[in-house]
Formats: sequence, structure tokens, C-alpha cells
Amino acid sequence: MDSKKPYYRVSLSEQALNHEKLMRAIVKNLADTPMVLKGGTALYLGYGLNRFSEDLDFDCHKKINLLGRV
Repeated sequence: MDSKKPYYRVSLSEQALNHEKLMRAIVKNLADTPMVLKGGTALYLGYGLNRFSEDLDFDCHKKINLLGRV
């Protein structure tokens, strides 16, 4: 990824901004698990892709118990 490339933020409504805050909080809360965030949200949150995704896609190589984590 070219670090000199300008970062363009998607223009979001207040509802979408709240949705993004919630997604960021969930991802942060699960950061110590063996799961990997993937898909559009990973590209949006991690790499600044100019697109908004409404869901969180995770992948994991084993079963884990997330009760009480989200």
C-alpha cells in the first residue's frame, strides 16, 4: 500500500458514524482472539478503502467461545 496516497474518507450520516463506532468497539473487544477480520470492513477500517461495509466478517482456524464478549 502506498503510504503517500491521499486518504479519502467516505461521507457518512450520523447513523452510519454510530454504526462505525460500534463496529470499531466490537473489533477492539475481539482483538485478543485468534480471529482475523476480513472483507469490506477490514479494508475500510484497516486500509482506508473508500467504501462503507455494514457487517463484520471474521475467520478463525478453531472454535472459540465468544459468549459475553460482544
